[in-house]
Amino acid sequence: MSTEEPDKSEPETPSSRVYDLFRVLLSSVLISLLLAGISTSALKLWNRLYPEDVVKVWQVSEGDYQRISTALNNSNSKLMRLKDLVANNRKR
Repeated sequence: MSTEEPDKSEPETPSSRVYDLFRVLLSSVLISLLLAGISTSALKLWNRLYPEDVVKVWQVSEGDYQRISTALNNSNSKLMRLKDLVANNRKR
């Protein structure tokens, strides 16, 4: 047995080289697209089976924060005053 390559019956021409390169390039592109499709499908399946917990964060401006904080403090003080009034005026 010999490790030498057998001689090709046709001589290699520039057009045959281009054709071979095109064939290799096309097969490489098709394999890459196939692998990209498989990986995308696997990721979508993973996300469907194990979805991420979404945490919503609300951001308010400083002015809105101050206005809301003041309104809540006023409501709290009025509620405490109402609680005292109800506790002092019980029905018998």
